[in-house]
Formats: sequence, structure tokens, C-alpha cells
Amino acid sequence: MATEDHVDAEESRKSQLCKDKVGKAVRAIYKQHELLLEKKKSLFGNTAPIYLQVTLWEVPVQKKKRFKLSVPHGVRGKNCEVCLITKDEREMDREQCAKFYKKLLAQKGVKNISHVMSLQTLRKEYRPFEARRKLVQEYDLFLADERIFRLLDSCTGKEFHKKQKYPVAVDVMKTDLAKEIETSINTAYFIMVGRGSCSGVRIGHTDLTEEQTVENVMASVESLTSKIPKGWPNIKCLYIKTQKSMAIPIYATTDFSGTTSEGAHTKVSDKGAAEDMDAESGYEDESDDNEAGSPQKRKQSASEQTSQKKQKTAKRKKAQGDKKKADKTETKIEEKSPKKKKLKASKMKKSQKV
Repeated sequence: MATEDHVDAEESRKSQLCKDKVGKAVRAIYKQHELLLEKKKSLFGNTAPIYLQVTLWEVPVQKKKRFKLSVPHGVRGKNCEVCLITKDEREMDREQCAKFYKKLLAQKGVKNISHVMSLQTLRKEYRPFEARRKLVQEYDLFLADERIFRLLDSCTGKEFHKKQKYPVAVDVMKTDLAKEIETSINTAYFIMVGRGSCSGVRIGHTDLTEEQTVENVMASVESLTSKIPKGWPNIKCLYIKTQKSMAIPIYATTDFSGTTSEGAHTKVSDKGAAEDMDAESGYEDESDDNEAGSPQKRKQSASEQTSQKKQKTAKRKKAQGDKKKADKTETKIEEKSPKKKKLKASKMKKSQKV
């Protein structure tokens, strides 16, 4: 029985997305893209990225995480601009370090890296906010040597997180470096933020055929359900869109069958935050409302409570004021008493001399 329940739980986590609906939505996206190209022709190429928007019922309470989603076709086009951030080599300045790694990439047959920079270059030349913002806009993807990956958080800043372009770690010293970089470029990365219910992931581009885009959508959703908590039942809505097109829904539901870790049913708001249906979660019982009586009685009780609070605060202030006055009088008496003692002592001395 336990194994059967485990199998059923795994089956319920799997994607139940309809391929026909995805195909219709993808065709609509491509038509929208064609209409936009007819209206405004771009000088920088006609390729547009395609995104999958995911809305969850329950927002996981955790730190920001990034998951790799396996897709059969590359999510970036041929003209993708990629920047590689490398380790600082000893006894080499920034230019020599960049030349050393460009030579290494050429020897290992890597041809899809647009720019190479060292960690020192990132720290010194891109310290101002404006410089970092321009750097983020200039490249589609950032790769980083895994040996310096833990040091990047202090060098990148919020602009990399905002544009979802935080560097991806690669093993630069790997023998099959070309394949390592190729897979890193063509992989979809889903970033799960623990404060909002909606997230987006790049799952293709308009240079792919419609069938290839459909395959990418199906594969990315299947991979996504294995990564997120509670799997497929936790997905509320799915949309696909380009940067300038409207979002087209491919899945939406109004029912949520998820349960908490304790087994209690949960009611989830539109914002995506789960609220327990127990009394501890802030919901008021109907019996308490009936005992309180009509709204007029509630208003009267509220006014009585406020008046009682005011009386208590007034008494407290008065007691504090009386205490301060008593303290002042005591200090004055203490100040005067040493003077009187000195006068008496001086008079006694004079009388003894006489």
C-alpha cells in the first residue's frame, strides 16, 4: 500500500499540460511576432525570446533558487552575446589574463563567447551602478569560472538579479569545455523567488520552428513540475509570451488540492500566500460574532474600551508627574542639608577659639 501511495503521489506531480492547447498558443505568438515585425522593422535582427510565465498557488518560503530545466532545443539564438568572467591569474595584469583565457578558449574550440573579462576588471571598471547597468544590457548571458563563483555576489549587485542575468558557473579547466559552454548557453534557468507567486523563464526564441517551441514548452513544464514544491497541483496559471506580445494562457485552474505538511487543508489567496483555515491563522469563528451581538453593541463596547484606555493613560501620567515632583523636593533637601552642616561646624570652631 505504501509503494502504491508513493507511485500515486509521483504521478500527481507530473505535468498534465495539453499539447494541442500549447500548439494553438504558440501559433498565436508567432502571428503576433510577424505583425509586430511588419509594423516596425528592427535593424538589430528579428529574433525575439519566448518566455514561459508561471503562477504558483503556494509560494515556497525559502531563499532565491535557480533550477536548470532540460529542453530539447536551445533557448538562445545564434546571435546571443555571452560574457565569460574568469579567475585572476598570478603575475598577470587584467589584459594579459583576458588574452590567456581567449587563447585557452580557442585551443578548446569554443567560438560562442563574445567577451572575456577577469574578476579584477569586474571589480574595478564596473564598480559604479551605471557601468554595471550598461554591462547587464550589453550581454544576453554571463558565465563565470566556478573557482570564483562564490565571490561574485559582492561584485554584481541587484541589476544582475533584476534582469535575471546572474552568472552561470562553468568549469573552465574541463577537457570538453566547448560542450560545457554550449549546454550552459542553451539551458533554461528557472529562478524561484520566495516572495512572489509569479516567475518567468526563457524557453525559446522565434528562430525556432513552431513545433520546436511546442516541444520546449512541454519539456520545460515537465521539468518544472519535478523541481517546484508539490509539483503540478501547485501550478495555478501558465502563459507564453514574447517581450512585446500579450501573454497567451496555456493552462489555468481555480481549484487547489494542496495540503500543508501537517495534512490540514489550505486556502490560498490570489497573491499566492497560503493561509491556514485554523483559528490561529487570523480567521474569526462565526460563534464569536454571534456572542458579540449587533453592530451597535460592538461600537458601544469599542468606545467603552477606548475611554477606559484614555482614563488609564491619564492616571499613569499623573502618577509619573507626582513622582517627579517628589524626587525634585528630595534632591533640594539633600542639597541644602550639607550647607547647614558646614555653617554649624564653622560656628562651633569660632566659639572654641574664643
